[in-house]
Amino acid sequence: MSILFLKIFLSTFFLTVIFEKLGHTPHLLDHPIKRSAHSYPIPSGGGAVVVIVFLVVATSLFLNDRIPVNEYHALMGGSLIAVLGFADDVSSLSLWVRLPTQFVAAFWVVYSLGGVPSIDFSFFQLSNSEILILLGVLALIWLLNLYNFMDGADGLAGTELIFVTSMSLVFAIIAGDNLVALISAILISSISGFPSVVILLISGLFIGRSGLGLVEPLDLGQGLETIVGLLVCLVLFEGGLNLKLPEGNIRNTVLRISLIRLFISLSAGIFIAHWLAGLSWPVAGVYSAIVLATGPTVVSPLVDQIKLVSPLSEVLKAEGLVLEPIGAVLALLLLELILGDLHGIKEVFIALMQRLGGGVLIGISSGWLLSEILKKIKNETSFGIELQVTLGFIFLVYGICEYILPESGLPASVAAGFIVGKREIIDKERLDNLIGELAQLAITVLFPLLASDVSWGELSPLGWGGIICVLMLMIIVRPISISLATMGGELDVKQRVFLSWLAPRGIVTAAVASLFSIRLEQAGVLGAGRLQGLVFLTILMTVGIQGLTARPLANFLNLIDKEI
Repeated sequence: MSILFLKIFLSTFFLTVIFEKLGHTPHLLDHPIKRSAHSYPIPSGGGAVVVIVFLVVATSLFLNDRIPVNEYHALMGGSLIAVLGFADDVSSLSLWVRLPTQFVAAFWVVYSLGGVPSIDFSFFQLSNSEILILLGVLALIWLLNLYNFMDGADGLAGTELIFVTSMSLVFAIIAGDNLVALISAILISSISGFPSVVILLISGLFIGRSGLGLVEPLDLGQGLETIVGLLVCLVLFEGGLNLKLPEGNIRNTVLRISLIRLFISLSAGIFIAHWLAGLSWPVAGVYSAIVLATGPTVVSPLVDQIKLVSPLSEVLKAEGLVLEPIGAVLALLLLELILGDLHGIKEVFIALMQRLGGGVLIGISSGWLLSEILKKIKNETSFGIELQVTLGFIFLVYGICEYILPESGLPASVAAGFIVGKREIIDKERLDNLIGELAQLAITVLFPLLASDVSWGELSPLGWGGIICVLMLMIIVRPISISLATMGGELDVKQRVFLSWLAPRGIVTAAVASLFSIRLEQAGVLGAGRLQGLVFLTILMTVGIQGLTARPLANFLNLIDKEI
């Protein structure tokens, strides 16, 4: 296989050199028009190199029985489009020549592949073969002409790329190809400016109960909780690894924000969720604890992308990592209170201190031990072992914590990552990068998986009450908490305004909500579906609205670091 790739590379390289020379001939020079991105004639026809090499390789594979007959015929139909495109580059063909040829080629491709399979939209099934073939042909012609027209036309390329990558994202999630899903989500996000988390959530809704019904998380059974727990701990470990606590008064500001929001946001969330969203008092308490913290998995990349000034960026990152484990553990204890495993607020408080304190102690000790082991691995070629040891430690810590103190694995993961990040480790930067990539892949798995468990039947009953509930948390409760916490501190008015606005919820919120709703449903507690629906509505609204407005607001308030 490596020999084949080498031959392809060499053939493409030398043919490109030849065509680059031929491209300067008058007939192959592309002169700019109004839509063109270039302002001077440039060589065209370079795509012929790719087509020639591709067809030669495809023919060779076909003759060696590596490509089925029907697929080879489809490829030959596609080659007709390439010939047509090259002819159009040489001498501009009229529309009445291009369209019939494109129609024949598109029909050839679709027919060779056996038509278009039936499409099941859950609520409607399209199975008529003639209509499906016609739609497939028209889609191919549309794509061909759209790409041909897009040369230099502002907006068209980006729009089409969003459409194509959106479909790529959906199909990648269905197929379980997390890397392609991650790349597609990031690409859509970079083009549209829409946060990738929202795109992943929407994709999950589309392929889950709310859409096509292709993914059912409950099929994983008891393994769902384990998978979600391990991936969440990986994400939190990565957050702790790159956590930079502010110094002096700013550190005190982070602590004040955490404490004040713990009381004000928690209390206000309970009343708002009960009165506006219709949750029972106990379930409203669980909801308020779940959405208490901002999501570092959303905040950190958003802050880095915006390039916020210091120390505002550090405050936003630290707030989420401090509060998120507290909110998750507190939500679990309130859940146990509802289910009768705990009795009274006193037991909840004692259990909270035990699990947070125990988790932090386990995390600190395991982080120190992990850093010592990593320091012993000095061979450059052994980096794979370093990564394996790190992942093994993360999962081992999670297992120990869940066995001793359930849910203490969340604060333990943050603490372990923080200790490892602060100690001297061989090639720490490379470890950071790879753990970060794994954490992004974990997020790519978790968000669609958890969102697929949400149905429209859980979202639609919330109505305007649910929307107003989330808006009040965003524009009233959060600003009041931040104003009280930052009063008399070092942050100026502009920084306090931005801090009051930006509070998107993240992956831990989604994970906890999904797992808790399952436990509540199994226990027969009313309102479990509404709880999950309201949590995901909170994530969609906070990430969508605040994520899209964060950069414009930072620009308006002059909070972007120009030196980065």
